[in-house]
Amino acid sequence: MYRRLGQIGVAGAAAVAVAGIASVAYGHVPSSDGTITACVDNKGAVKIIDAEAGQVCGPSRQTIAWNEEGPAGPSGLTDLETVYAESELNSNPDKTVFASCPTGKQALGGGGGVYGEFIDEGQLIIDGVGLIQDHPFNEYGWAARAAEFVATDLNWRLVVWVRCADVS
Repeated sequence: MYRRLGQIGVAGAAAVAVAGIASVAYGHVPSSDGTITACVDNKGAVKIIDAEAGQVCGPSRQTIAWNEEGPAGPSGLTDLETVYAESELNSNPDKTVFASCPTGKQALGGGGGVYGEFIDEGQLIIDGVGLIQDHPFNEYGWAARAAEFVATDLNWRLVVWVRCADVS
């Protein structure tokens, strides 16, 4: 009976010790102002410390600190919109269209496509007409050009779109 109680007592003491070590290791990192402090040795090993509780780095270690939030980054994209431009719906064999972003916005991407007339069943597909060019036009727009590779009397249009945003 005594021996069994001793093993349980040792196991209980070990559990209390582990809990105590875990609570010390947790500490107050980051500190109340959000700063994280660590020690770095000459091999690059890093050990986070609780400077607010008075922990310091040894003489052969360098103290470093940083804020958990980090510096504010750029604001990113705002006012995202897509601008469309299109040619006349006719049978001209060559068409070029530009779509431009509003003042103050930059082009992020774009594209172009060839479209036929709308009929009862949907939109007419025009065979033999395709894009020759489809690319950015400076920082503020998109350009596309389409032409008939096979002559047709069918009406078609070139539609160009550009995705624009304020990138400041």
